[in-house]
Amino acid sequence: LVTQLRLNEFYQTQPTRGCPFACTFCVNNTYIAMHPHQKPIRKRSVDNIIMELQKVKDQIPFIRYIMFDDDAFFLMSLDEISDFSKRYKEHIRIPLIITGATPSTLTKEKLSLLVDAGLTEMRMGIQTMAKDTKKLYKRPHTNQQVENAVRMVHSHKELSGRYDIILDSPWDTDEDSIETLMFLSKLPTPFQLTLFSLVFFPGTELYRKAKKEGIIKDDLNDVYRKHYHGCKKTYLNGLFFLLNKYAFIGVGITPKIMSFLTHKKTRQLQLYRPLIMIIKILYPFYKIRYLIHQKGFRGTLYRLKATQIPKIARLFKKLKKEPVLTNLLNVSKN
Repeated sequence: LVTQLRLNEFYQTQPTRGCPFACTFCVNNTYIAMHPHQKPIRKRSVDNIIMELQKVKDQIPFIRYIMFDDDAFFLMSLDEISDFSKRYKEHIRIPLIITGATPSTLTKEKLSLLVDAGLTEMRMGIQTMAKDTKKLYKRPHTNQQVENAVRMVHSHKELSGRYDIILDSPWDTDEDSIETLMFLSKLPTPFQLTLFSLVFFPGTELYRKAKKEGIIKDDLNDVYRKHYHGCKKTYLNGLFFLLNKYAFIGVGITPKIMSFLTHKKTRQLQLYRPLIMIIKILYPFYKIRYLIHQKGFRGTLYRLKATQIPKIARLFKKLKKEPVLTNLLNVSKN
């Protein structure tokens, strides 16, 4: 949501503090355990939030976006969101981004009010669709709730959705990752994924489990020096990144293609390789079409990098060397 060049255009604040869900990978898991007799979430009043944003608008004129960077904004009641939306639209009128959405708390009524008030981007945690992994993470949301929430966001064409996914869990099987990939391939596009490599934050349930099972051998390197965007370069992880590229430009990868790419036999015999190469070659052309639609022809020329054509040429050379494709061509000649 925020690039380094645009960072100064954003003002970040938190209308709420905390989260009631206590997912085992999250710092809120530790906070709730540390303070069991306190409320897991605190909410600021609408008066207080609007007062802060009014001062921001008056005193920091270069701010172009307001970002609510909390964990559970949609736990605010419908009345509170209705009051906030009305006053935000009347007094603030700056594009709004919310990062604290959860599938079970998002409703059509709340979302519609916020979009009318100026909500332009929203981030929501999906993390995984695998049944066993959801139990491990203590994710309370059903797959149907997640799909309903994504379709709610998609129904507002002026609203872009970004969804968090966690990769690299040592307890995940290939089948778990494939279950998530298949689910994502069925969602309406466009959308964006934020792909995280699982980090064991000290004090969380998952950290203690990993420590007990010997997965964490050296805290310094296995925990403190691990970056949450340092995803492993595995084949299935690569499919998540490829799907993300295609989903962002509104094309996606169909469930049939994803099923072929993730099938056990396809992977064993490496039949996926020529198809993956073709998908990678086609991507720049789909992206150009997307940019022309979004930016116009001149804007597209400005955005395109000089490396695009050499990159496509390199992909074609790799494609010709694929043994599966070479064999198919030889058979067709005979």
